[in-house]
Amino acid sequence: MNSAYLVLAALVALAVGSELAIAHPTGHGSATLALLLFGGPTLYLATTAWFFRTTTGGAWSERLLACAALAAAGVAAVWLPHSPPSPCSTPSSW
Repeated sequence: MNSAYLVLAALVALAVGSELAIAHPTGHGSATLALLLFGGPTLYLATTAWFFRTTTGGAWSERLLACAALAAAGVAAVWLPHSPPSPCSTPSSW
């Protein structure tokens, strides 16, 4: 399989997650949003790690370590409580 398709899918997932976060900045997070925001970069890093491992043999372990860190951050993003925005940051008080 061509790794370019997986890289493209990862970038699209990150773009969709970013669009959802920007469109609803004070909305509640969800597992879908966490999967898009953290899964997209994880897929990108895993794909590039595989590519570099098979082609040059270098710089792949750092990418896998970053994948593990992103996976942990994605799980934490789902399980951490959501704090409501502070009253002074509402548009009506600007």
